[in-house]
Amino acid sequence: MKAGCLFAAALAGVLLSACSDDKEAPLPELKDTVFTGVKGLKLYYCGEAMPGKSARLTPDDNGNAQLTLYSDFDLSQLSIKGVEGNIPAPGVIPGDVSTPLSLALMPGDGYRSFSGEGKSADATFSYSGKVYADSLVMEISDVKLDNLALAGSVWQLSPLVKNEDGIGYKSTPFHIEWDVTPLPDQTIQLGDLLSLAVTVPCIPVYNGTAYSSVAQLLTQLVQTATFLPNGNVVIMYVSTTGGAAHLATLSGNTIQYTVASPQYAKFYVNPLSVAGLAMTSGVAADLYSKFDTISSETDGETNEALTALMPAIKQLMAKLAPQIAGGIPMAYTKTDNSLDLYFDTATAAPVVQALTQALLSDPKIMQALSTELAKYPELAPILPQITEVLKQLPSYLEKTTRFEFGLSLTSYKAK
Repeated sequence: MKAGCLFAAALAGVLLSACSDDKEAPLPELKDTVFTGVKGLKLYYCGEAMPGKSARLTPDDNGNAQLTLYSDFDLSQLSIKGVEGNIPAPGVIPGDVSTPLSLALMPGDGYRSFSGEGKSADATFSYSGKVYADSLVMEISDVKLDNLALAGSVWQLSPLVKNEDGIGYKSTPFHIEWDVTPLPDQTIQLGDLLSLAVTVPCIPVYNGTAYSSVAQLLTQLVQTATFLPNGNVVIMYVSTTGGAAHLATLSGNTIQYTVASPQYAKFYVNPLSVAGLAMTSGVAADLYSKFDTISSETDGETNEALTALMPAIKQLMAKLAPQIAGGIPMAYTKTDNSLDLYFDTATAAPVVQALTQALLSDPKIMQALSTELAKYPELAPILPQITEVLKQLPSYLEKTTRFEFGLSLTSYKAK
């Protein structure tokens, strides 16, 4: 045998020997385990990381397992003094508080893999993943809502446009209707007053050198909203993170939705994503810092109105927190060119009543609000009306026949 052949044979023998010595890593032990974003869970929804969720793996006697996807939120992450405890949050699949999956686990090199298709009350989806000794990697893909009435549409906030006479607005980014059975000596149209509240420039901007309104700030901040067939609402907004203003896109699964009926949609907000956004972006960060200052009680010049409102805010949060997981219901009316999303009388009543009870729970709150509102010259013409409404709010609520408050959008047209 030639030397070259001998060398090749020897080399082949060594390689075969090496291959025969290779062993796959041992399979992970199956045990009842809860994986979270800070403890081993890497979850992706349609290709994008999904924070704030949990997955509980419960093995059976056949080497397979039950996996339950869910979410809860630690209120202490808001850094508001006295606001704490865990609340249920929206699940992974839009419309689900929790999603149970029966997994057929397949052995791999140091992991057990799984894949399959699922059906929830509002969507179909596929899933796949791997279970390691101390982590779970999972991808939710091919999600499609059952009701696609809003899917594929792109919207922008209705512009702020004044009437030809310069008094009032014929277009705003808000949908507002408030009808009340007339009370004795009632001279106020509450819908008009609420419209003024969101359009009167009374918010200091540019280091206090100018004033803006809620409507102006909103139209400057939010650029587009796109409803995807997979249940995500993609928001494009103007961010000032890092200094200069620039366009940014909200994480795809921060806000999700389902269409419950031809008149109602439900929205599912990831509180962890929103809290993170509040601490890192523009106006939201400024508002968040005010509450954070109040909670730390280190600033002697803390806004008195916000300080007085803190107990009311806590009461309101306690009332609303249980509704977050099941989705926030909003009525909607849609045409080819417009979409109004709003809380109607039925959906808004519990919120408005809770807010009213909170506001009236302490006389100091009303006094602090009046003091704060009096600081803005732009509000002077309507301040008496606002004060009267605040005093008579319980009576107005009892006599309310129609209340609608939300957003007014128009079909997006690329410039």
